[in-house]
Amino acid sequence: MDKDAPQCELCSSNNVVLLKYYDYFLKDKLKNNIKRVINTLTFSNRYKIVKQHDVFKAVKIVKCSDCSFAATYPKVTLEDLDTYYSSHQVYAKRDKLDREIPGPRPMSNFNYLSEHIPLQRIDSVIEFGAAGAETSRLIASKNNLTQIAAVEPIDNWHKLYNQSKIKINPYYSVFDVKSRYSLLVASHSIEFVADLYANLKKMIEIIKPGGYLFFEVPNCNATWYKVKRRRVPATYFFSTGGIDSLAKKYNLKIVHVGTFGLNFDEDDDQIPIQEKYKINSKGRYLRFVFQTPS
Repeated sequence: MDKDAPQCELCSSNNVVLLKYYDYFLKDKLKNNIKRVINTLTFSNRYKIVKQHDVFKAVKIVKCSDCSFAATYPKVTLEDLDTYYSSHQVYAKRDKLDREIPGPRPMSNFNYLSEHIPLQRIDSVIEFGAAGAETSRLIASKNNLTQIAAVEPIDNWHKLYNQSKIKINPYYSVFDVKSRYSLLVASHSIEFVADLYANLKKMIEIIKPGGYLFFEVPNCNATWYKVKRRRVPATYFFSTGGIDSLAKKYNLKIVHVGTFGLNFDEDDDQIPIQEKYKINSKGRYLRFVFQTPS
């Protein structure tokens, strides 16, 4: 095989397939044309035009047929991601921290952790890609912790952390963290990093011996590749098949791996909120917990 041909980043297998990163469907083009007409007739920008971002135009997904792990190819750099995020500041104008009473997802995360690790023994928590750090704040409130740590690159969240009843120690990067914690929470964040392995290595370094790392990501199963290949700006794509390889690579114990939520082809609007986080072998979300060596 050509030395420049892609291979699986995780298991180094050459048994891979290249897939489109971003499907710009005909229906999207039609919707955009309708939106442009309405915007023109109303002299406004009422409707946002959906477009493919330049950073990802040449990107494909290389998916391993052996371990099911997948990643962007060629690699999306940290500079590429900074360029993307600088034009997509979703939270830049937010003026209020998420509610102290947690929503369904953080509560579901808490219940999952309560079931699979001795959560009552957790004495320190750090959340990666924290945003409002709802899951960590919930754990802290249940365990009577006075403070947590949050890794969050968006500056506005750091300002909003002052509104929290529980003290939040903020970091812009996990590589700035010096302390060690008994639990790391990363809910829908590691799939967006430029270098998964550098980040994971650092995460493991800041976890105490016998501590835990909890991850929640999209479950990129066969159905996902058929109907959901639009997860801009994701750089890594996880499924149950690759978790064992990931654990072995870093000498981590797998505490639990599970899928939950609706199927990708189910309509969110037709499902009660409590059903959206149920255990489901074909669910659209994947959760897994690692434990570091004691």
